[in-house]
Amino acid sequence: MKPKVAIVETDGDVQGSFRRAVDLIGGLDDLNTEERPVVIKPGIFEHRKQNHPTVGVINAIVNCFNRAPKIFIAESDNYRGTGSERLQIYRDLFTERVLPFNLSEDANVREVKIADEKIGLSLVLFKSNVFVSTHVLRRYYRGAILKNLFGLIPTPKKAKPTRNSWHFCSTLVRR
Repeated sequence: MKPKVAIVETDGDVQGSFRRAVDLIGGLDDLNTEERPVVIKPGIFEHRKQNHPTVGVINAIVNCFNRAPKIFIAESDNYRGTGSERLQIYRDLFTERVLPFNLSEDANVREVKIADEKIGLSLVLFKSNVFVSTHVLRRYYRGAILKNLFGLIPTPKKAKPTRNSWHFCSTLVRR
């Protein structure tokens, strides 16, 4: 499968711009089904700053998966606070179908071995058939969207990458 990328200009209509981008890559009909739950990982490092996807962007993603039975907006704890606390910026989107999910509070984990390290990852990541990682560009010099995958690790100590961190992220992308 070849990756498809669409870049669209927004005129303030986030929903319309996002829909145009999705249409340009051929749509999401194969992913948007009643059988496929969705996990959206927005990449909120510091919720008090404006360096995370806006409510409008996350809402546009949610709306693209209008047939999904459940949508989990997921974060984990970091040294800046809990995932649950940071997810509150999206509280207006939460319903019985769209739920906040703190990966660090989930006791139901599957131990996986990646880059010679054993890590317990939340079962919600394995039950979902669709995983959306979204991130805003930051000035961090070691990557952006791949770095968002560090947030899947339930421990709050993610600030200092280990020797196998980039291997860990690239392995998750391929799964």
